[in-house]
Amino acid sequence: MNENINSADGAQPEPLKLIETANAANAGGATLPEIERADELLKNRAKKPSEIIEGMAHVSTKLVLASGSKVGKTWILIAWLIAVVTGTQIWKFKTKKGKGLLVNFEIRSEFMTDRIEIIQKHGNHADLGNLHVWNLRGVTVDFEQLTEAIIERARAENYSLIVLDPIYKTMVGRSENSASTVGILCKQIDRIIEATGAAVIFAHHYTKGVNGG
Repeated sequence: MNENINSADGAQPEPLKLIETANAANAGGATLPEIERADELLKNRAKKPSEIIEGMAHVSTKLVLASGSKVGKTWILIAWLIAVVTGTQIWKFKTKKGKGLLVNFEIRSEFMTDRIEIIQKHGNHADLGNLHVWNLRGVTVDFEQLTEAIIERARAENYSLIVLDPIYKTMVGRSENSASTVGILCKQIDRIIEATGAAVIFAHHYTKGVNGG
């Protein structure tokens, strides 16, 4: 029997609306994964993604470097990138050689070039041809649009590591410490990861001053 169940005003009851919404999502391929048993997970372990920086960063993952402001996060990120593009050890961590992209939102190109040169000379790195730099200081663009641009360029270059520095520059008009903004940010970064297969590292600084009582 196929009956239409409607309320007095002709609208469908709320539970039916939810079911139809779920069916529509499933029809579009947005199905949810099955719930899994822990013993089955242990027996059939999924293979972990390969490491780009030993013990720190894996292929197709995201990593945040967070600290107070003005403590040298950009220097660290450049050093990590140079280690990856040259396949050399950084501190005590081994790296897997691959192409890297630095998306620079804040530092003038001339000064960014100076920093790269200093780290190159300090580590005696001869060839930085696999390190690409995208200087976007002063460029105002919605992060959703920027995500599409990063994906387009990254697919063509097959980057293994992408660095976004600093991340707050992508949040024009939004609070970088609000839950909703962080949710939007993580969704866009996940899109970059899924579309390119690269690991994404971004810099974040803690709120200045004291929050709360």
